[in-house]
Amino acid sequence: MGRHGPAAGGRSTDISQLVPFVLEHALLVGVALLIAAVLVRALGRALSFSLLVAGVLVTAYFGFQEWQATRDLFVVGTLLATGLVAAGFLAWVVRVVALVVAIGLVAAGWYLLLYGWMGPAFLETTTGLTTWAAATILCALGLFRLGGPRRLRAGSGVALAAAASQD
Repeated sequence: MGRHGPAAGGRSTDISQLVPFVLEHALLVGVALLIAAVLVRALGRALSFSLLVAGVLVTAYFGFQEWQATRDLFVVGTLLATGLVAAGFLAWVVRVVALVVAIGLVAAGWYLLLYGWMGPAFLETTTGLTTWAAATILCALGLFRLGGPRRLRAGSGVALAAAASQD
């Protein structure tokens, strides 16, 4: 086993060196964390969709293999049902974990953004804490809506058909 750290010639970062850097560049780090939150949410959606598709395909494959081997409808149906439920649950868990991570990034990002923009004294006031909480909640709701279902309004189909007929 090799040694790690400065004694082995490696580079070590002490957390006490990182905190002043982050606080000095709080505005930039806050914006980067907010952008990272959006990217984490999008990656979580893409990963959950990929897991769902892979789970359905694998379940269908094994269901077909089991049908050829046993011709037992109950076993194949049970296999298909449990595989589809497991794939759906795994996709849901990935989306929820991505949302939780994104909300954490939003909270840290808004804190650092307000810290860098208004100063540390602002966040020690009731107004500052309220602003931070409100910004975090509104941004988190926006991230939650980003992954939610799209609702169509009553007249949107007409506008879509009119736009399509223009081409």
